[in-house]
Formats: sequence, structure tokens, C-alpha cells
Amino acid sequence: MDGVGGPTLAGVLSRTRYGGCVRHAAWPAEPRLSTTVHPFILRAVTLAGVESVQTPMEVRVRAWRRLATDLAPALVQEMTVVEPLARVLELAEQILAGRTRGRVVIDVAGA
Repeated sequence: MDGVGGPTLAGVLSRTRYGGCVRHAAWPAEPRLSTTVHPFILRAVTLAGVESVQTPMEVRVRAWRRLATDLAPALVQEMTVVEPLARVLELAEQILAGRTRGRVVIDVAGA
């Protein structure tokens, strides 16, 4: 998950399936998190913080190697859509309303 935090992170936690884990990295745009304990207790959801600044290089290299081998490039391509910057406001509404799936990449080069 990207570092958005706040209501977005609370929403993700509330929609995470039983036994799921939400990993949150980066400095969130909204550091406050207003939610209940229900996702954690009733559905065994875990919120795991990812800290990369102090992570030893050997751990980083191991993680990057796993990403390179465990994540099928075709699958990433299949779940990714590239949209122009001109559509960013419309897309933001769709994303916040939960009407998108996968990853939306905004092409700023063609702007």
C-alpha cells in the first residue's frame, strides 16, 4: 500500500479479508488512523509497518531478488492500466469509490 494513511488506510483495513495483512510503507500523507479494533480481532487482520531506512542492505537485496523472481511480470502487466494526467481527477474519484482494480499509473510524460 502506498503511504496515504488516514481514512484510506482505515478503509483498506475494513475491507481486508480474514487473516490478511496490510503492509504500510513510507511517511503517510495523513498520519492519524481512526478505526475500530474489529478488523484486527474479528477477522485476524494485521497492520505491519515497513521501515526501509534502517533496513540492512542484505535484507534489501534479498527482498528485491524475491520481487524479481516471485512476481510474474505478465501478472503485473495484466493488473496495470496507464492513464493520462488529464484524467487524474476522474480516476481519483473512481479509486476512492472502489471502482478500480489493480494498479493505475498516471503518465505525466505526455502531459
